[in-house]
Amino acid sequence: MSKSNITDLSLDDLCGGQFRRQVLAALEEALINCEDPCTTEKARTVTAKLIVTPSPDRRAVQIKTDITSKLAGQAAASSIFYLARRGGVLQVGESVDPNQLTIGESIDAPTQFPGGKR
Repeated sequence: MSKSNITDLSLDDLCGGQFRRQVLAALEEALINCEDPCTTEKARTVTAKLIVTPSPDRRAVQIKTDITSKLAGQAAASSIFYLARRGGVLQVGESVDPNQLTIGESIDAPTQFPGGKR
């Protein structure tokens, strides 16, 4: 047997519905963070606290919400940059495949056609 009518309360209505909205907003933020491919695969957490403070005469309580989320940080990224001096000026270019030409580069080696003929 319950000592109160607490079961008549709804978490949807708690604090004028603000508790539900805050929890859903934090959950949405965590889900969007999970979807981001630039974040780590670390687990995200959403913590919902209700802080219940009694009045001095114990005839009322104040309920405050404290909703926090811990999201994953950005995943580390790395790249290789190739350096070359041309005409005394340092040229910097990023590439994922050092064998692949960049736009504007030319092939110094003769082109090989099918059958070994040029």
